[in-house]
Amino acid sequence: MYFKSAAAATLALILATTASGAVAQTAIVADAPTAIAPTYEATETSEFSDGQASAPPTVAPAAAAKPKSEPTVDGNFMLYEKISQESVKTLITQLDQWARKNPNRPFKLMLNSPGGDVLASFALIDELNHLRATHHRLTIVVYGMAASAAGYLLQTADERIIGANSTILIHEISGGEQGKLSAMQEAVAYYARLENQFLQLIVRRSHLTMEEIHRHIDGHDWWLSADEALAAGLVDSIEKVPPVSK
Repeated sequence: MYFKSAAAATLALILATTASGAVAQTAIVADAPTAIAPTYEATETSEFSDGQASAPPTVAPAAAAKPKSEPTVDGNFMLYEKISQESVKTLITQLDQWARKNPNRPFKLMLNSPGGDVLASFALIDELNHLRATHHRLTIVVYGMAASAAGYLLQTADERIIGANSTILIHEISGGEQGKLSAMQEAVAYYARLENQFLQLIVRRSHLTMEEIHRHIDGHDWWLSADEALAAGLVDSIEKVPPVSK
């Protein structure tokens, strides 16, 4: 079950995408409501597009692939995968190790992510803010896409840069709940609060009001090119493309 608004909860058999990316089927249980973790993620067919906008296809990493968050000694980090508890734990561990050895030094996160787990995203946002508060200036550069939760993560940076051919996706939160009506109503309110937390990140850093954002994302996926993202205040600059030598 996906909720497009606080009024959209219904009792039904749920076929939903979990935070781990697996497909799970859950039947209605009268006494033991079970929540499906809310996610912000670009998918091949968006739950919220209502036929007007679809995310481009994404290629899932191989099951045996190593985490794609790789640090270097000069303070460059990469997040080129879905935001999950595992990927965030790996990146936070690397960030903490680097920060202890490099006090007061700036660092850069190169970002190419379809989004993912909401709570894992907030954990990473809090970690990045902690490092910024301890005199580590953060630059985030988008290469490819910063979709869903990754688009909100981008707003954490002191400097936000996007590649000329990269894109940003902003859309509604996705989650599910089964069980008693009261439990589902509580879940909808919880998801709405999480979504508001994300949207406040954009309001604080961009040229957009909350009303303008909702006009774009309520029932829709909002894809922005590099130029559109700059005009909206979602990034500070577009990385310059050097001329091609003849």
